[in-house]
Amino acid sequence: MIEAQRLSKYYGQKAAVKNLDLHVHRGDVFGFLGPNGAGKSTTIRMLTTVIRPTSGTARINGFDIRRQPLAVRRQIAVIPQISTLGAHLDVYQNIMIYLLFRGFGYREARKRTDEAIERFGLGAVAGLRPHQLSGGYRRRVQVARALLSGASVLFLDEPSVGLDPVVRQETCVFDNLKGSHSGAI
Repeated sequence: MIEAQRLSKYYGQKAAVKNLDLHVHRGDVFGFLGPNGAGKSTTIRMLTTVIRPTSGTARINGFDIRRQPLAVRRQIAVIPQISTLGAHLDVYQNIMIYLLFRGFGYREARKRTDEAIERFGLGAVAGLRPHQLSGGYRRRVQVARALLSGASVLFLDEPSVGLDPVVRQETCVFDNLKGSHSGAI
């Protein structure tokens, strides 16, 4: 599912990631743990084709991150540390448009959006824009749309940031992954 060989990223002489070898198999849930500055987010940004590695290679579902970035992006969904919600769109529209951009037809996107609203307890805020939401609700919307996107691989960068303990329990990402996705970082 995810394979990296000697993956490295340098900024000048400083190594952010140095010679990472990684193999995550279909069905695995995998996480990086480490202090700030350890290269966790940099690794995710390389694997999701946001930045190019300095050296090494990686494949997502058999697609090379350097030579086939568009194919890689079709395989993945990402929940970054920062909010990526459209400020001019309400919660329902944010989920719906995200799914349309992912290639779903209107009916399927609407069905999945309705499912996300129900499954993640977003009904009361479905008509609100991101600036009207608490940080926890904004994060919940990001998690909901990523999980309903149909991606083969889900990348989570600090997925519980902004979620209060009760909401973390209610929307536990790993419980929602069961049967939905093949892997996560």
